[in-house]
Amino acid sequence: MTLPLFRHTKLNNGFSLVELTIVISVVGILGSIALVNLSRSWTGQRLLASTRELENWLGDQRRFAMRQNLTCKVIIDHANKRLISTIDSGEGATPCSDVPSAAGAGIFDLAASFGADSDKLELLSTPSTRPDDSDGGIRFSFRGFSQNHQLSSEGTLELRLRHRDLTKQRCIRIISPIGMMRDGIAEDESSTCRYDNSY
Repeated sequence: MTLPLFRHTKLNNGFSLVELTIVISVVGILGSIALVNLSRSWTGQRLLASTRELENWLGDQRRFAMRQNLTCKVIIDHANKRLISTIDSGEGATPCSDVPSAAGAGIFDLAASFGADSDKLELLSTPSTRPDDSDGGIRFSFRGFSQNHQLSSEGTLELRLRHRDLTKQRCIRIISPIGMMRDGIAEDESSTCRYDNSY
């Protein structure tokens, strides 16, 4: 019995249309999940960066007041997501800045700091504003932190930044009497801010 020299076999090269459709669908689903997670992570990092930028700006206002031996009043404009700092002298609205004539002197624009999607960003302060100070305010004096505003029972004032797409919120606590500041995190809207670690 002789064997043929060449054997003709049918090779199965490639995938069927059904197999390709299933693979593309699975890759698309995994890609969209990864994109959503990446987007949330990016938004969280931008919120952290804006919180730290605001904390540094507030520190600059405090140092300016101490160097110049005066009081800087920082108005919290919740609606426009801005903080406006002026010398609290009753005469006009001179910014607390080494260059008061510069554009944007004495103003921290949270929406500009955060960038895209800032319409979903909220700025809150605790305790709530005083009845005679509709926009709320912080006063830094030559001693550090003035007592001319409402404080919590612990002698603190807290700012919260939250974004509608995120569960976690960022916080800044200003502690009386010297005006020391810490940034922290809250797990959600109902939880208190934690300041025990660096985030």
